[in-house]
Amino acid sequence: MSESSSISRGRRVGTALAQVRLGGTPWFWVAFVIGWGIIAVGVINGRSEPLARFPSLVRLLLGFAVIHDAVLLPATILVGWLTLRFIPRSVRPPVRIGLAVTWVLGFMSYPAVRRYGERPDNPSLLPTSVGRGLLLVLVLVWVAVAAEVVRRLVVARTSSA
Repeated sequence: MSESSSISRGRRVGTALAQVRLGGTPWFWVAFVIGWGIIAVGVINGRSEPLARFPSLVRLLLGFAVIHDAVLLPATILVGWLTLRFIPRSVRPPVRIGLAVTWVLGFMSYPAVRRYGERPDNPSLLPTSVGRGLLLVLVLVWVAVAAEVVRRLVVARTSSA
């Protein structure tokens, strides 16, 4: 890479960064208000709990922080790097969307798949096999991703021919 192209690239990045404003969009403020509202509800509800449960709450929150920082974040970075390294540029968007949907669905359905909260005296709490349903949804997601990847590759091949 020549020196002039790296300077030009640096200027473009600097210009893009200069255009970013903290909290510049209305969506930032919507998310800000919702997030702090959720925190306020948690604090208010937490005050009604007996103090005997406070140490377990602290352990839970610290455990979530450690799991996030030591496992989830590095795994996400690794998967992002692998897609950048091995997936062609033209098909990265659908693959990344499929990965994000898989990650969110897997993370959010984990307690139900593990059947936490299941009670023998109330079978209606978890009446179906959530794991099978998750697998079905993920198959549908990746069939859609594969169809979009094939479409993009065909379009790229026909436009270059």
